[in-house]
Amino acid sequence: MSPRDVGKDVKQKHSHFKVREVGKNLILYDLSEKAAAALSKIGDDDPAVMLRWTWANVIDAVAFLNNAFANGAAMPAWLGAFPTNEDEFTQSVAEYVGRVGGGTVGETLIAPNNLAQAFAVREQLVALAFDQTLMTLPAAVLPLARAYTIADRKLQTSAEPCPVQAPVPPGVNVIA
Repeated sequence: MSPRDVGKDVKQKHSHFKVREVGKNLILYDLSEKAAAALSKIGDDDPAVMLRWTWANVIDAVAFLNNAFANGAAMPAWLGAFPTNEDEFTQSVAEYVGRVGGGTVGETLIAPNNLAQAFAVREQLVALAFDQTLMTLPAAVLPLARAYTIADRKLQTSAEPCPVQAPVPPGVNVIA
């Protein structure tokens, strides 16, 4: 059965694959060569991490941050240039989180990772909750993304939810 035969398509802004929702899981299909190569190396001991961005929230968050930066707020070093746009922002977050992992594929996929790298990626996702700039985001624009794990060699394109633990205050739930 093809991914196109089950579930429903999810409107996403991925350049490396398309996503179909099946229950709580996601099926990735029409993978680019880069995504297929990264996912060919995953398994239970080498999981990939996928970020599923909530684009409406990202758009609002970027507008909020650009306004804050224009009014003198400090910009985090990991973010890159000001003003930023949604693509630059999500790519910057993926690269910031992915620097402790096995590499990034676009703004959504951090793979392949060994177990230590996968754990470090999860720690980076939690650390975002305490980023001084992201802590200023209004609750209405959070979370910016949801985290998924891809680890099954037989279903290399099946992503399962892997929620990031909600931070204790004053942290904010940037990635759920």
